[in-house]
Amino acid sequence: MAHYALIGGRSIPHLTDFTLEEKIFSHLNIRPNQILFIPLAAYPKMDDAIRKFKALVPKNYTVDCLTNFQDKIDVALAIHNSDVIYFSGGCAEELVRLVREYKIDHILEAYKDTEKLFIGISAGAILFSKFGMGDRYSYKDKGHNYNYQMVEGLGILPITICPHYDHNGLDCYNEEVKNYPYDGYAIEDDTAILFQGSPIIFKQDNKKSVYLFDSNNTYLMSPIYEVKK
Repeated sequence: MAHYALIGGRSIPHLTDFTLEEKIFSHLNIRPNQILFIPLAAYPKMDDAIRKFKALVPKNYTVDCLTNFQDKIDVALAIHNSDVIYFSGGCAEELVRLVREYKIDHILEAYKDTEKLFIGISAGAILFSKFGMGDRYSYKDKGHNYNYQMVEGLGILPITICPHYDHNGLDCYNEEVKNYPYDGYAIEDDTAILFQGSPIIFKQDNKKSVYLFDSNNTYLMSPIYEVKK
């Protein structure tokens, strides 16, 4: 089965720190030959997202960046030839819309039973979930952020998520999660969840956390601790 890693976000101290991803690679015992970066969530500023991703990834990895989505055969071939498919952050609504418009969702579905690793950060993480808390319409007033809204993803993983959970105002997820019949995960920056049977947690910053809202236990909130090898 394919593996799905959801990253909550990346804080300023870790903008060029790839150790979180490398922890995931190590746990899966893989050394990727080809990482495919898909910056659709950053549309139309994909070039900027590509520049930042190339600055993030160490030079000993081979990275291909997908920017032409018109030819479904080329897109399918790029995914087929890659060990890791990495969806960028940005606007979750636009990402889901464009993935469906270009029929990339059909390609992703076809690879669910393979050993590929799919990584999504922020909006990219929402893509794989049933629903995720997006910030497209959020605004700040008197030092507090408001109007975060849930975004429907592809539903490959039967969960809801809240990326950037350590950001101002996202405690609104604590109540919103109860409106959906799925387990919820609040993922702070510099942390990740790998779904491989049970969720496995990885951190760059030990002060950050990932929380489970258990749908079978009145959405009781509890921390999930990092895997130790």
